[in-house]
Amino acid sequence: MRKIVLLIDDDYEDQDFFISTLSEYNESIEVVSAFNGSEALHKLKTIKPSCIFLDINMPSINGIEVLRKLKENENTQHIPVYMYSTSDGYNSKPIAIKLGAEKYFRKPETPEKLKRIFKEAFK
Repeated sequence: MRKIVLLIDDDYEDQDFFISTLSEYNESIEVVSAFNGSEALHKLKTIKPSCIFLDINMPSINGIEVLRKLKENENTQHIPVYMYSTSDGYNSKPIAIKLGAEKYFRKPETPEKLKRIFKEAFK
């Protein structure tokens, strides 16, 4: 069965970096992207991702609120969510973990660092 990853990030460059690095890591994993939380929640009505990569800092609904909605919904609460941000996570990391995020990490600057995260997420 083909794996699907839902990527929720409002930064186009970060999305391109993620998608191209994931394609290098494993070209058989499909990425469905959303540029904000509302769009992601809508897409989850029709797709069943293996996992979700979720940015913290986004307009309208931030990543923490999206995570809260995902974990409150019985249709999505089982999906592993990997939170990431350009910020250090001092305030948001403990909240994300308490709400049920699988892991929280800083956005990696290199493909090698991102591939290490993929290796952990897709074991």
